[in-house]
Amino acid sequence: YQRRVRGTTFWTMAAPLAAVIFDADGTLLDSLPPHVDFCHAMSRHYELHLPLPPRDGGRQLSAAPMDNFLRKAGFPEDLIPELVQSYEANFVQQFPVLPFDGVQALLEELRRLGLRLAIVTSNTAANVQACLGELQGEFEFVYGIDNAALSKGQAIPMALEALGIGAEQAVYVGDTAKDRRVSRECGLEFVGAAYGFEALDEGSANADSVPGLLPLIQKLMEERHVS
Repeated sequence: YQRRVRGTTFWTMAAPLAAVIFDADGTLLDSLPPHVDFCHAMSRHYELHLPLPPRDGGRQLSAAPMDNFLRKAGFPEDLIPELVQSYEANFVQQFPVLPFDGVQALLEELRRLGLRLAIVTSNTAANVQACLGELQGEFEFVYGIDNAALSKGQAIPMALEALGIGAEQAVYVGDTAKDRRVSRECGLEFVGAAYGFEALDEGSANADSVPGLLPLIQKLMEERHVS
């Protein structure tokens, strides 16, 4: 089948799908509303009176990593390093984030199908592991900005190396156009979580809910002739 990697199109033999690499925020974790809550709290604390959206309107602030999220929210540039430090130290404890409904069932079914699971996130691995709780045991590892490369374009190849597989054997599941672009540049198939931080367009196979990810991943497996 045809693949395009970093601007080059080539043909390759179909390889069995071996692993699913997930984004975390907006894909596995329902973290957008708590991120908006954090911005409101910081705006009040520093008496900035920013015109922030309600907690269910956070898509207009969507950006990663967190310093870009804060810039989009309108925080002064000279305050952002301090805010990021506060976010990394206190966010998980003060603004609880939970997995989306259906995540546990999805992960269990993917494992039953024989797929290996990992996470590459623009958050810290420590934050993501704390939010996942017992579900972190479903993953071989979590790569974040505190234990891997800062960019997903570098962290995804690190994850493939850790898994011992080629890019053609993995799919990346994310919720932003940037996730889609970076994963494809790294040679991976992409499945979109259109319920997350961004309303993804038709440029990829998108799911409107966590349970909707399963048939899209199963379709990729079938296309690779995996029973």
